[in-house]
Order: sequence, then structure tokens, then C-alpha cells
Amino acid sequence: MSIAQRLKEAWETHDPAQVAALYAEDGVREEFLINHAVLTGREEITQHVGGYMHAVPDCALDIRRVVEGADGTITLEWTWGGTHSGEIPGLPARGQSVSLQGTTIYDMDGDLIARENLYCDFAIMLASAGLLGG
Repeated sequence: MSIAQRLKEAWETHDPAQVAALYAEDGVREEFLINHAVLTGREEITQHVGGYMHAVPDCALDIRRVVEGADGTITLEWTWGGTHSGEIPGLPARGQSVSLQGTTIYDMDGDLIARENLYCDFAIMLASAGLLGG
């Protein structure tokens, strides 16, 4: 099964440990969002992903495109979203549907993610939740 399918299925379990299990023990998830985050190891990744799942408990990941590079990297274009019903610091729950589009580049270590660089414009999700004027 491809990493894209495994990621989709892991997010659909709504169990952050299932997502983190797709990373190498010392895997790195680096997010270039509104707050830059560098998470190292399954425990940190579990905690961080758990925050997203708390905020959007019905979250789903839709993979729109997969590109495999000659150097072994895998790039995914995706949409992630659901209903923002859980509180997170600085982002009050409003019961709104949210949607976040992004691109992620993966360096693999066999079947596990060694490094993930995640890029997206978080302002799009804030606007979809009615938190930005426009």
C-alpha cells in the first residue's frame, strides 16, 4: 500500500498514534504554517497531530495528487478538513467547516517517513472558518 493511502487511512482512524506510526522512530515532521513547527520522533508527532484531531475530530485527508521523484521523494497534494468543534489556543471553536489545502514532500526510509516538509497557506483555513474578514 502506498504512503498516500496509508496516511489517508491513518488520519481517518482519528488516532494520532496511528499517524505517528507511519514515521521512523526519529522521523521529522516540519510544518511551514502560521506557526513553524519542527517535530522529532513519534511522541512529538503524536502530540501535535492529536491537537489537530482534537480541534477537528471528524477530520479527513483527501489526496489529490501523488508525484514520485527520481531521488525517492514523494510529493502529495492534499486537502484536509472537517468541522472545527474543539478548542485550541488562539483559535476558538466555532462549529464551522474548515478546509486546508497543501503540499507535502516526504523523504522515505523504506516504508516509513524519515522526513516530512509540509507547506500550506493557513490563512485559507482561517477564512473558511470565518475567522478572517473578506
